[in-house]
Amino acid sequence: MLYEYIGGISALIAIILVLETNANSNLGKAIEFPLPRSVENNIQFTFSIEAQKVTWSTWMLKYTTGDLMHFFSYDARSQTNNILFGEDPTGMFFFLAGGARNDFKVAIPANKWVFVVIVVGDDVSLYIDGVHRTTKPRPGQIKSDGCVVIGQDQDWFCGGFDKNQAFAGQMLDMNLYDYELSPDVIKKLYQFRRYQVPGNPPIITWNRLLSETLNGKLDVLLVPPFNRSKNKIKWTLTSNIPVAPSYVVLLFIAFWVTVRIGINCTSTLI
Repeated sequence: MLYEYIGGISALIAIILVLETNANSNLGKAIEFPLPRSVENNIQFTFSIEAQKVTWSTWMLKYTTGDLMHFFSYDARSQTNNILFGEDPTGMFFFLAGGARNDFKVAIPANKWVFVVIVVGDDVSLYIDGVHRTTKPRPGQIKSDGCVVIGQDQDWFCGGFDKNQAFAGQMLDMNLYDYELSPDVIKKLYQFRRYQVPGNPPIITWNRLLSETLNGKLDVLLVPPFNRSKNKIKWTLTSNIPVAPSYVVLLFIAFWVTVRIGINCTSTLI
């Protein structure tokens, strides 16, 4: 009977590990944009945004503070700076539809995982760690037929990079949706990393970014879920468990097997 218990539990553990790996193979993979900053460190590909309302979200860990750097750039063939998100010593800023710079005046702390969301709707709103920080007027329209660059600003279509404007740090779970995410959804995305956003999937997914060519010295790092934020995200046993549920299950199974072995050994000795 003891061997049957052990065999059954071993099989169950193997199934859980396989399912966990297949379903969430990229959940803990961050892309590092290393120091020193370089024009070569970027991800770029042609892409056409066909929506006028979008939401950009990412986990981010910056290596430096007080530097001009760009996180996400989308240039249309007919217009530079169609969408541009970045930061300098005054805080985060954005360009939209080739217009003037707009300042959020909210800084992102360095050396700490932060969840950043920018919602472009009738206006432009910034959320940090699930909390709305500020909203600015929307200056113009998004154009199709463009080029996406992660970690750099485009001075012309898919090019014109400057190392002094490059991002240095790590990014994780970056996605672009072709609609507005609600404040409640943004909060849940921050609290529960596996939260499934109601509605269509992102038009640019983290899996796609990981599959693109990582230029320069970009690298993929494995980030333990429990270390991705200094905000001490808690284990929560709900349908939206924020970090690896299989670990909890495996610990429970290991405890249960240990108890059963103890009971069987005690019965044998008696």
